[in-house]
Amino acid sequence: MKTNYYAADLETPEMKKIIKECDKENINWLKEINSELLKVIREEGNDTYTIEKEGKIKMENQDILSKGVGENEAPKGIVEPKPVVIMGMTIKDKKSDGTAMKTPMVQFMAKHPDKEEPILMSKIKYLEGNKAVVKGFWVQTDDDGNFFKGSTIDLFLQKLNCKTLKDTEGEVVETVTESDASSYLCFKLY
Repeated sequence: MKTNYYAADLETPEMKKIIKECDKENINWLKEINSELLKVIREEGNDTYTIEKEGKIKMENQDILSKGVGENEAPKGIVEPKPVVIMGMTIKDKKSDGTAMKTPMVQFMAKHPDKEEPILMSKIKYLEGNKAVVKGFWVQTDDDGNFFKGSTIDLFLQKLNCKTLKDTEGEVVETVTESDASSYLCFKLY
């Protein structure tokens, strides 16, 4: 089973368990790459975890100015808007620098048909009058601990006919780009 995590998620209970089971060298390595995408691999049949760095590559000990253009094209990191399947969700409560966020955010792990690994999505796009609006899944609750009516989470749950965030697992949801200037995907609610 393969799962992607951002280094900012190292404080989640699941990541703390994984880190505890990794050797000391891996823990130090993880701390060094605060904003990198990590690949956490749990081997089937046992509780062994491997954590690998994915994403940016540092060109250490190489003179970048002497490099030419290679034969390979750059990988396409951004995917086209297509329906995705929600596989799960996490609560992001730390910034990439490790400091606490003022308001936590729900991040959905979704399976996109053009990507092998799940993608993280944390925004919706919906119509407010005649204007398309993009907002994040900020976790804001009332005195009883329930999400506020009219919040992005409420709008999303209504669209999917779900009562809780856990109920969204397995749902197929349309996606759309955030804007003409940004090709990041968000859930489409219109």
